[in-house]
Amino acid sequence: MLGYVKQIHGTGKLSSTMHRRNFIAATSQLLLLGATSGLTFAQQKASVIRFVGAEESPPFSYNTADGPAGFVVDMLKACHEIEPSIDFDIKLYPWTRAQWMVSNQVADAFCTFPSEERQEYALFTEQSLFDWSFGNLVYHRDNPNAKRLAEASSWEDLRGLTFIGQYNTGWEDDNIPDFLNKQNYNSQEQMLQILLRRRVGDFLVMSPIEATYLIEKFNLKDRARQTRVNFIENADVPFHIGISKAASNAAAHIARYDARIASKAYKTKRREIEALYSDFE
Repeated sequence: MLGYVKQIHGTGKLSSTMHRRNFIAATSQLLLLGATSGLTFAQQKASVIRFVGAEESPPFSYNTADGPAGFVVDMLKACHEIEPSIDFDIKLYPWTRAQWMVSNQVADAFCTFPSEERQEYALFTEQSLFDWSFGNLVYHRDNPNAKRLAEASSWEDLRGLTFIGQYNTGWEDDNIPDFLNKQNYNSQEQMLQILLRRRVGDFLVMSPIEATYLIEKFNLKDRARQTRVNFIENADVPFHIGISKAASNAAAHIARYDARIASKAYKTKRREIEALYSDFE
């Protein structure tokens, strides 16, 4: 999942500071409006807006026997179901292919981080459909420093503790202070196993949505605790709906989506979806 976020950032001024593990390898900017094999947006006559995004990046987005599923898919559904509803479809592909489809007018739009490179061929909503946050500490509930972690209001409060991280992640290099003890591993899955099963280290930093998914996947819920914090810089990655500049009435579509994202109905639904995917114990 982290790899997905990494790829969605792409190139641009923010990509190094927001460079996040292998988290969303093909899923952070995931959906493209209007993807019909072989047809450009202008050639499509159907009223359905088709999205394309990254596949096999749970819980962000992934394919099932019943079709695309995941956090981003649910957010898009919520946005489109606000009355009057907009007909839409979602198909998931390798993230590189999905971006190519939008940039080459095979697909119409996607939901992703609006990097400078992507802004060259797509218009983006001013408001983010959602923010993917890394402002979350994960630790063992029986850690002798659990109370200290739960009440931390700054990095200084965690001085002397051991941070469990991942090799070759620019985001951690830029945003985790050097005065912490650090132990790095190869993957998020390995990090959680080391921290919660083997009791190595004190804490790691991970999106609450991704952490909850992996904790449940590895049956670690009885050992894990999470605490949201607001002192981690560059912790929120905004995901916006983007529409190909070649699409007819692209600016009008963007304005319509901005109005929906700003609506009370969508904000309420967004909170419900975030709570469904997160565990803030």
